[in-house]
Amino acid sequence: MLDVDAPVMGAEETLYRLTSRVLHEGLVALQDGHARSFLDQVLAPNVFGWSLPQPYDFLLVDELQDLSRGQMGLLQAATGPESRVVGVGDRHQSLYAFNGADTQSLPRFTELFDAVERPLSITYRCPKKHVALARHYTDAIEAAPNAQEGILDDLSSEDCVDLVRPGDLMLCRVNAPLIDWCYHLISQGKPAMVRGRDLAKSLVALARDAATFDGTQPRREKLHEQLRVNTSAFLAQLNAYADVLAQKYTREAERDGREPDMRIAALADRMQAVLLVLEKSGAQTLSDLVDAIRQLCAGDPERSVVLTTVHGAKGLEAKRVFIVEPDLLPHPKATSAQAQETERCVQFVAFTRAKEALYFVEPSESRLELGKA
Repeated sequence: MLDVDAPVMGAEETLYRLTSRVLHEGLVALQDGHARSFLDQVLAPNVFGWSLPQPYDFLLVDELQDLSRGQMGLLQAATGPESRVVGVGDRHQSLYAFNGADTQSLPRFTELFDAVERPLSITYRCPKKHVALARHYTDAIEAAPNAQEGILDDLSSEDCVDLVRPGDLMLCRVNAPLIDWCYHLISQGKPAMVRGRDLAKSLVALARDAATFDGTQPRREKLHEQLRVNTSAFLAQLNAYADVLAQKYTREAERDGREPDMRIAALADRMQAVLLVLEKSGAQTLSDLVDAIRQLCAGDPERSVVLTTVHGAKGLEAKRVFIVEPDLLPHPKATSAQAQETERCVQFVAFTRAKEALYFVEPSESRLELGKA
């Protein structure tokens, strides 16, 4: 599938009209029996009321808490009155509402399928100390009977550099510190990579938009890869573009009755990440900057220290996990009730990735006492 990288600011109404047209044309093509994408298969049953002529006898759904309303509809379309459906999920790992996940997916599944709830609380990954820490965020986790005590400790940055090695996982709530750490580890002879293809795409888009920003909106028709980025003019454009986006986010939040803080914080994080790559890589042109961003996210995860956000670490595990900037857990800009609940989930996920050792790097307040049973 072709990746489309184009600015949206100033063309929102056009985008909405085009989106509506694409959906309409796609549905017409579906009715005519043309090729169906994975997303088409989610949308079509909900729009046309399609269902399988021979429903599945048994379905097992993992990560149930991350299903969207459309995916739940697809699940209904694939089952019948005699089907047996098992859903495995954890509301304490609900991190993807921003990506379309239904925050009420678990109770909705229970209602739609008249489901019987059963606990699945024993973890065979986490040592006892990590479980004791995680239980401060939910009591729905128990250590296995034969679980080890595990290591839970605070580290200085210097000790972290000495200790970390390929195969380890390094986590942070946000992106910019991971980029700083990645360059630092590489400079110390430690193979390292930032995990996240979507992150690379996002940072490249921000850099290109800033490089072509005319004070009102990006002018991608003026884009060429030899634009200079090692200048005060580019830095001024990046700051000006970020200011305009922040104002836009604030207006949209006021219109929708939401808090803009987390969205603006994410923008500041991406901006800081671009500036770090620009500084550390010595990029001269936009092409250099784009290559440097992509290079950071390339590499062999089996032979590298893998750096990722907590969101990116969901589903991952490692023998040893290092959490950098632990004071960002929870994120200080999470002020609404929903944002604070999400932050509790983020902390739970972060503290349950390690199989042997969990380290906090330069914490202002230690969590070690929380790891005592």
